[in-house]
Amino acid sequence: MKTAEIITTGSELVQGDVVNTNATYLAEELTWLGLIILHHTTVPDELAAISSAVERALERADLVVITGGIGPTRDDVTRNAVATATGRTLIRDETALAQIKETFRCRQADMPSSNIRQAMMPVGSIVITNRIGTAPGFSLRHNNREIICMPGVPIEMKWMFRDWVRPHLRAEIQSTIARLHRKLHVFGIHEAAIGEKIGHMMTPESKPSVGTMVNEGTITLRIAAEAEDKTRAGKALDDAETRIRRLLGDAVYGTGDDTLEGVVAALLKKHKKTIAVAESCTGGLVGNYLTDVPGASGYLLEDMVTYTYRSKSRLTGLPESEIDKKGAVNARTAKMMAKSIREKAGADLGLSITGAAGPTSRHPKERVGLVYCAIATRDGVKSKKFQFHGTRKWIKLMAAKSALNMLRLKLLAL
Repeated sequence: MKTAEIITTGSELVQGDVVNTNATYLAEELTWLGLIILHHTTVPDELAAISSAVERALERADLVVITGGIGPTRDDVTRNAVATATGRTLIRDETALAQIKETFRCRQADMPSSNIRQAMMPVGSIVITNRIGTAPGFSLRHNNREIICMPGVPIEMKWMFRDWVRPHLRAEIQSTIARLHRKLHVFGIHEAAIGEKIGHMMTPESKPSVGTMVNEGTITLRIAAEAEDKTRAGKALDDAETRIRRLLGDAVYGTGDDTLEGVVAALLKKHKKTIAVAESCTGGLVGNYLTDVPGASGYLLEDMVTYTYRSKSRLTGLPESEIDKKGAVNARTAKMMAKSIREKAGADLGLSITGAAGPTSRHPKERVGLVYCAIATRDGVKSKKFQFHGTRKWIKLMAAKSALNMLRLKLLAL
């Protein structure tokens, strides 16, 4: 088993009403298992369209993974389409029906008769348990190919993939070659700059292979190594990570499932430091990130949204008339916000953000996207200027993450 095709079904996906996150998730997971993804196909909830897509996929891929269309309603026709594409009939699978009944029993609810449709499987199918929903999945062998069908609801699909599909495929894909993967997360440096620094590690011939993925300002480097055994593959990953960290320095903030806020929280705990935050244009977003990490009360003393000139004046002691005259988006205001919030909260560090998120700015000297962040300690205050471009939401996101990254770098220097 070397190649795979992903088929996602649903008229809402084709029409753009819902973002197709299932395809993204499956592509990444299957690639990391060592499969080559040949095609992504998205089709509406129509029997002929799904059946045709399955037939084409079976002609060109060793594995066909399908999500969606196995619910209890009449437009859930994926089971029928797979049966048609493989020349099989549908039969009621008693194991699947028992699972569905048990789900309703646990919910203390009566099972509608329409849910019996979900127990109909193509002849020869292996039932895949759905532990959190009513739609069992199934696996089917056909002409030395395999079809795996899962629900379209992302949380159900992901649970089923982790619970049954991933272990099953690992066993199927066993070979003499060991494949290992690793993610490194980078913030504060542009993708083009990363390419300039580590481009020699990103060529088609490079071993291990290194690729980039960008999501909400974070750049993730995906390293993949192949070797005769896991020890050699692991050594290749370690060597590649060492080279990347040497070239990118502190811009690399984590690996695997690490988040920027999680890394910051760990550093605050490690150094036994407390933080207080004063935010303007981000409206509490930094505090939201910090409190996403369990145990935030151990280091976050206060998060104040000083959105207006008046609230900034109350915090910093600057006359409101002076702020109105000179504007609030500048290094001086940011520094005074950080210094004041630190002192008022009695925290080890004070962090501030002031900026113009758009679509217009209040002061003529303040361009949309202009942001200042500052960090105050007992030794002084330092600020940094940023200029972001994009929507209001994007500017807020980047301002909050940039402030967190400033805090991370400050903590690393302790």
